[in-house]
Amino acid sequence: MTASTRLTHATVIAGLAAFAAHGGSAYAQATRPQGGTTDTVSVEGTIDAVSPAGLTIRTTDGITQLFVLLEKIFVHDSRPQPDDELSGLHRGMTVVVHYSGTGAEATVQEVDRLDGAGLKITEGRVTSINRDRDQITVRLENGTTETLKLSNRVSRNEGRDLDAAGSRVVVYYTDDHGVKEVHYFRRKK
Repeated sequence: MTASTRLTHATVIAGLAAFAAHGGSAYAQATRPQGGTTDTVSVEGTIDAVSPAGLTIRTTDGITQLFVLLEKIFVHDSRPQPDDELSGLHRGMTVVVHYSGTGAEATVQEVDRLDGAGLKITEGRVTSINRDRDQITVRLENGTTETLKLSNRVSRNEGRDLDAAGSRVVVYYTDDHGVKEVHYFRRKK
């Protein structure tokens, strides 16, 4: 084991210990994200526990995942970003966690609130997804179409289960001076 690997393992163990010490009892049932991608992955769920060391999320498919926070992350919230970016997050809140890596190497990059106090929401039917141009076009209920920019956090694989056209979707986005940037989208339930 190299010094770098020992340091990484020590950092993760220290993070897990701090998480447990701060009320992260959900850790006992939680798993770390698995897979094998270097792309950003998005997972939607409800916060079970939050502490300075990590988040425990119950995903929409019922799996509890632990995300250790080793770096500063960005939280999309309706309030200005405080020094403590986790202060607006609490148990029971619906969020999307954007991360890359797997297991102990999973690194959270961004957390988006989906409860109305975070990202803006629109619904419609997909008319096209152009990943080369980072765009999604949606036909709204009133018959108009809107093309939105896909953020760099939207996975290249996100929405692959949607038909090229016609799938009903919910799109979560920010609006910065008229530029609508999508942070997450999913099939409407």
